[in-house]
Amino acid sequence: MNNYKFEIDHLALSDTGIHLLRSRFNYDTIDFLNINSIKIKRGRQINNWLLALVIGLLLLLFGIFTGFKVVYEFFFANNFHQFYIEQLLIPFFPTVVGSFLIYSALKIGYTLEILVDNKVKRFPIEEINKKGALDELKLFFKQNTLTSFKFEDL
Repeated sequence: MNNYKFEIDHLALSDTGIHLLRSRFNYDTIDFLNINSIKIKRGRQINNWLLALVIGLLLLLFGIFTGFKVVYEFFFANNFHQFYIEQLLIPFFPTVVGSFLIYSALKIGYTLEILVDNKVKRFPIEEINKKGALDELKLFFKQNTLTSFKFEDL
């Protein structure tokens, strides 16, 4: 079995380095010797959050506009002789997807920011915070890394 000190869905930490996981399988390892700096700070939980926010707002506006148009034409303009359920479902799905994208884009939590070979890699670690192990994670980085470790609490 693996000797991980900390493990979440997509990330694990051991004495040798940071392991990137997919379905609990290690597909890449970042050695502590290759890391220039490590920061734990509060930030967005997804990459490209601005793009997700814009797409979510567009989908939400489309869904609301189309929904009001269908309701107005059915009740007030009397343009429909027959009402199909698809006319109501077409605005419903973009509204739900847009709302989820907006929620995901605006979600803020703790992230692990690693500088390796002048490239910044960010990983959400809110799961570790919910388990109450954030102080242990800070202590682990202070003891096991030779690089600068910074904790920014906003």
